[in-house]
Amino acid sequence: MKLYIITTAAPPVLDGIGHYTASLVETLQKQDPSLQITVFAPEGLGTYDLINGAPVRTDFRIDDVSTCSRLAAILRDEKPDWVLLQYQPFAYGKWGRNPVLPRVLKEARESVPGMHLSTMVHEAFVSPNSEWSIPNLKRAIFHTWQKQQFCDLVQMSDVAFCSTEKWIRNYNPWFPGKTIYQLPVGSNMPLVPVAGGRSEAKKRLGIPDDHLVVGLFGTAHAGRMNDLTQIALDAVRRADKKPFLLYVGPDAKRFGASVPADVPSLMEGPFPGEEVSRRLQAMDIFLSLFVDGVAARRGSFIAALQHSLPTLGLTGDNTDSWLRESDGFLGVVLNKDNPSEQQGDATFHTRFGDAVYTLAANDDLRNQYAPRARALFAERFAWEKVAQTIRQRFAEVR
Repeated sequence: MKLYIITTAAPPVLDGIGHYTASLVETLQKQDPSLQITVFAPEGLGTYDLINGAPVRTDFRIDDVSTCSRLAAILRDEKPDWVLLQYQPFAYGKWGRNPVLPRVLKEARESVPGMHLSTMVHEAFVSPNSEWSIPNLKRAIFHTWQKQQFCDLVQMSDVAFCSTEKWIRNYNPWFPGKTIYQLPVGSNMPLVPVAGGRSEAKKRLGIPDDHLVVGLFGTAHAGRMNDLTQIALDAVRRADKKPFLLYVGPDAKRFGASVPADVPSLMEGPFPGEEVSRRLQAMDIFLSLFVDGVAARRGSFIAALQHSLPTLGLTGDNTDSWLRESDGFLGVVLNKDNPSEQQGDATFHTRFGDAVYTLAANDDLRNQYAPRARALFAERFAWEKVAQTIRQRFAEVR
């Protein structure tokens, strides 16, 4: 089978979907060595490496969406069996606008007998809220064309994927006669075991072994309730443990301004994946603080499970049902969909602090959560599972 993958970038360019694509290509080739895979990524972002031997071609540009027209001739001439589009609107045009790409793919699909199209939706479109502001006005404008592009791509796809149940629940009714399937994302992080385990991982960072490390990974964007970190550190103290805050990511300065001076901390990043892996292994408790809850698309949460970290995650409107029911992490339920309302919920702060206390005070409980986290990762998020799901859905298309 000849598979062409259109993606947002490729290694070594730092891009989450690009690295996702690289991991997927490598796994697909292991599962089916007969696959002929070619990757297409935008020109102008950097020099791309081969992906496990698969070529990476640069036949279009983001800053000139008309160049996507080149793909039509390529697909007509080379006649792949499947085209898989890794879709995130802002990755294919300014303001997330690219009317050329859906048109080109539609024309190619109709003109090449036997060619099938699949779209993996990493982000569908931005949506405005009720707030009156210039940024919200921009979201409303972007929404008009991004939603249309999303609908066009899903409608023409033989197989469409989204990463979360919530998106599938919301979008499936828009496409009568079609089914959008769930495809959880994998982890873009390698697993680089530290010889000597957590104690050695702490030692290499200069963290005293008698301190309990509370960990965070990722950015400090508004979608995370990172102000809960102080409650977590206080809960560790209540458990008669010495707290240490370890943050891995690009926003160390923003975190540093809010960390109490009497709490030792290490806040650095970003790092290559190998170093991220080593630092994650120094964490005793990992906090996943998304305002709408953990979900099958949250890479930092998935990386924590991959690294067998005792994880405390918020569960909310965006949390998949099977994650709510899982014993692979300790969940704290968000009562409100609106983050500002949630912050005013005193019972939530109490419940959150008590959950951290429970993990901090009980070494055996943390040891129990470690293998459960890894088991959840292996069952749902391993690249073998992701690739297997794609191949299965492709095989169902006749």
